[in-house]
Amino acid sequence: MVEDDNLLAQAVATALVKQNYVVGLCQVVRNHPYRKFLPVLFLVDNLSADIVEQIFASGADDCANKIIKQSQLITRTLNRIKRR
Repeated sequence: MVEDDNLLAQAVATALVKQNYVVGLCQVVRNHPYRKFLPVLFLVDNLSADIVEQIFASGADDCANKIIKQSQLITRTLNRIKRR
């Protein structure tokens, strides 16, 4: 039993990243005929050069640190949608 939702979310996120599930999901979206135009924004804990490179190589439109301000996240997302 998990009493801390944050702990569970962190464990799930870590497992998904280790399996490259998220990057794979982005590639699936990019290859889908109807969904390939959806904006993909990754929120990550670590903006290391290797991780950022993997994110953009998978087809993501943008990436940001998880501690981004809500207003900045909304602006980035709306700007990306308007460009499509």
